[in-house]
Amino acid sequence: MPPKQRRGHGSGAGGVDRLSALPDEILGVILSFLPARQAVQTTVLSPRWRGLWRSAPGVALDEREFAVARGRRTQEAWRRFESFATNLLSSRCSSAPLDTFRLYANGRIAPVDEWIPRVVECRPAALEIQTPNNVVLGHEYDYPPCLAFPHLGSGFYGRLKTIRLVDVELDASFSELLSSDCPALVDLELVGCSNHFPLIASATLEKLVIDSCYDCNDSAEPMLVTAPSLTFFKLRIHEDCSYGISVCDAASLVKACICIEHGGYFPTEDLNKLLAGLSSVKTLELKGFDNLKTSFASRENFDQQQTSKNPN
Repeated sequence: MPPKQRRGHGSGAGGVDRLSALPDEILGVILSFLPARQAVQTTVLSPRWRGLWRSAPGVALDEREFAVARGRRTQEAWRRFESFATNLLSSRCSSAPLDTFRLYANGRIAPVDEWIPRVVECRPAALEIQTPNNVVLGHEYDYPPCLAFPHLGSGFYGRLKTIRLVDVELDASFSELLSSDCPALVDLELVGCSNHFPLIASATLEKLVIDSCYDCNDSAEPMLVTAPSLTFFKLRIHEDCSYGISVCDAASLVKACICIEHGGYFPTEDLNKLLAGLSSVKTLELKGFDNLKTSFASRENFDQQQTSKNPN
């Protein structure tokens, strides 16, 4: 009778750990697909894996990995996550390129402000931050303050091509960050954010999504977008919110989608300003407007054959 194969090895493997035999660069990419906590836990597999997570090109910090067990307080789970995240970022090899950094932290900005400078020092190419404001019943809740990105110069943000922020409150300095510190930015997505800045200006930006955000800018003028390389623009105005925005210097814009959800409001004057900046588009999708007739009547520079309108 032939000997039994060892569990965990396929036929022909000969007991060799082929995964561990891969180069460090390949193993680092594999670890990038794991949540950060699981990536660190691979250290116990064998000495070969020890410390590989320190130079993985992707980091995904998720508070939900430290989910509250039954009977355990939310504060305790957060303390464990905060300690883990702080130690991980402090221990990461700063010379290793960081292609993607993703963070999910439930409505707590204070430690995030401390983590972001360390992340920026790793020169990320893609940055995603979610701070959903999920209120836990029975606990006091304070709306988080604005998230501040350190202005360290384009040398630190030079690789940054993608920014995705969800439920983040952004102060006025975010405009300066985009215009001065991000020379390679291509994709910007803001979802459910509270925007205190008046301007989005970028010579390289190609895709812009503003989805269900709050206009918290003190200026009476609508937010201004200046992006000569912009090819796609999407604006969604959520329920019970007024949001004005104007696009200029967007000659490369090909497709735009403007949607007002039930109960949202877009002033006619601001809509006219917005449409004036979209004259180069080949495809224009409009949803939820009740003032389209007035707006299109005042815009003679639209080619009806190049514009697709969907007001439903």
